[in-house]
Amino acid sequence: RSGENIAAREVEAALVTIEGVEDAAAVPVRDPARGEEVKAYVVLKPGYSRDKVTPDLILSEAARTLAAFKVPRYLEYVEDLPRTPSEKIKKDVLKALKPDPRVGSWDRVDKVWR
Repeated sequence: RSGENIAAREVEAALVTIEGVEDAAAVPVRDPARGEEVKAYVVLKPGYSRDKVTPDLILSEAARTLAAFKVPRYLEYVEDLPRTPSEKIKKDVLKALKPDPRVGSWDRVDKVWR
């Protein structure tokens, strides 16, 4: 983001420590102003809902452990994450799900669902 290097593993590690978050993946999203923004895909634990584990809660908790420029701008809930046979997250599949990866995401900056 804006020339700053952001390790996806660091963002993912911060997200999975949040109560109710089972798994997470962080990927880059093209942005005309900053080059790239961070998008997080989040899988909730069984028994947790989007109403209880809100985007604002997730992102504010992430901000407690991540530098401000590392906090994802976009957040999308998913039922599961695509994986390889060795259980590595297929981030290329996540990025290819939609022509515009911002669609269906919470935008932390504009405070709207895209």
